[in-house]
Amino acid sequence: MSKHSKRLLHVIPSLGVGGAERCLHRFILGQECDTENIAIVTLLPDVENFISKELKDLGINVISLNLRSIWLFPVSIFRLAWIVYQFKPTIIQSWMHYADMVATLALLISGRKKNTKLIWGVRCSSLDFLQYGWKLLFTVKVCSFLSAKADVIVANSEAGKSAHIKLGYLAERFQVVHNGIDVDKFIPLAPELRNQFRANLLIAEDAFIVVMAARFDPQKDYQTFLKVARRLPECVFVVAGAGTEKLPEIPNVIKIGVFDDMPTLFGSADCVLSTSAYGEGFPNVVAEAMACGVPAVSTNVGDVRLIISDSGYVVNVSDCNGIVDAILNIKFENYYDKEKRAKNSRRRIVENFSLEKMISKLNDIHL
Repeated sequence: MSKHSKRLLHVIPSLGVGGAERCLHRFILGQECDTENIAIVTLLPDVENFISKELKDLGINVISLNLRSIWLFPVSIFRLAWIVYQFKPTIIQSWMHYADMVATLALLISGRKKNTKLIWGVRCSSLDFLQYGWKLLFTVKVCSFLSAKADVIVANSEAGKSAHIKLGYLAERFQVVHNGIDVDKFIPLAPELRNQFRANLLIAEDAFIVVMAARFDPQKDYQTFLKVARRLPECVFVVAGAGTEKLPEIPNVIKIGVFDDMPTLFGSADCVLSTSAYGEGFPNVVAEAMACGVPAVSTNVGDVRLIISDSGYVVNVSDCNGIVDAILNIKFENYYDKEKRAKNSRRRIVENFSLEKMISKLNDIHL
């Protein structure tokens, strides 16, 4: 089957601004097949943002199942089964647990399982189910039972693969495809643009900026972040992400909420910080900032050690002292060492985690 004859149906919880959504967005933009042969189904109600708008502008049909309540799950499964029956995809690629479950059940009901390759997407590693309630635990249990129905399970990290095999997923179905970063988009920022961004936020040109880009969620461990920010009043912390307006007011913390221009955000920083406590597979924010030549300080979750290697610092989860020391080490490096670290950070992503590598691996799986 030629690449132009594929009919690809993506199933994803939503098109909100998150790691999986941005990964799907990049993957579709890198495809050569006609957009009429691609459709996206979201479980949750439609959202209007740059991801959704750009995909729709390309002529891709985005369909919402408008799932507003758990009691509508059966209806949503049958609606998706009807979409599968009508669209007749050669490939269904689902993204994350809920989508994996719904896509599988819908495909079985549609009667097209023999004609359709089913590719699941595992985007996280170990999870603290106590933080997310019984619905996620139930879904993961169902997925572990259904995992034999998937032709391929694509994990975006080795940590995610290992964690889900322990949960009962069928080991032989897994392939690891790390997230791909657009290294032509995420590049070191020109000094004048960097200074303009800082000026817009009333930040001095010579201030040491630490960027934290993460939604407000227990997984992201904002408690540790706040401890770090209070310990380093000489640094300016710029926080971006949904729900971050809930954070308390601290003089050296600037909250900018959901922010679309991530290359400018990262490129304006001196350091990117990730304090996640669990659940991360391949944290995009770390890799994207590194592609911009910005060193990373991160807790040791998912495949972050593989991503950063020796270009930045990896510390233990909730290790406030370790994070503070790492940030200060970067802050007080001399000019030569800062330049060397910046180049090593970008080189690490360009050579190992480019968008082209991800697209190539996923296309091979689609064959």
